[in-house]
Amino acid sequence: MATKIRIGKREFTVTMIDATADLGRPLYSLEGARGAKYLTSRNYHNAEFMFLVHAPGERGFGIPSDYKSTRLTDKSGELVAL
Repeated sequence: MATKIRIGKREFTVTMIDATADLGRPLYSLEGARGAKYLTSRNYHNAEFMFLVHAPGERGFGIPSDYKSTRLTDKSGELVAL
């Protein structure tokens, strides 16, 4: 089931890719209205916190410069921006 999340002024469609992929927790894909794609990656020491990385094939690998300070969590069961 895809949901929506707003980060700053942009809205993304969120899809859970794999329920146990990232440190045994869900991995999410975010897709913007103009086709930008990002994946979540968990913080190793605080696994309930995540950050965004470019999806494979999208402008190389790494943290998108527009979202370097963006942190996400799914501690409540739903992906939200902090």
